Amino acid sequence: MSIEVNDDVLTITAEKNEEVEEKNERYLRRERRMGRLTRTFPLPAPVADDKARAELKDGVLTLTLPKNPRILPKKININ
Repeated sequence: MSIEVNDDVLTITAEKNEEVEEKNERYLRRERRMGRLTRTFPLPAPVADDKARAELKDGVLTLTLPKNPRILPKKININ
């Protein structure tokens, strides 16, 4: 599994490989399934990269992506 944030876009990529084998007196059957999943989400605000966390528990992915503190407008004086 791969999680990436780039230009305020979150991309999650995962691969699944599964092998099943069934033996019987008359035959042997093996199946292989492979799949790749990619999801991309635009983020509503910039993310603080150094505080981002990911946790995978019981098949549930939890992402914590805190917002970057907003940069206040800077006043420019005219001389």
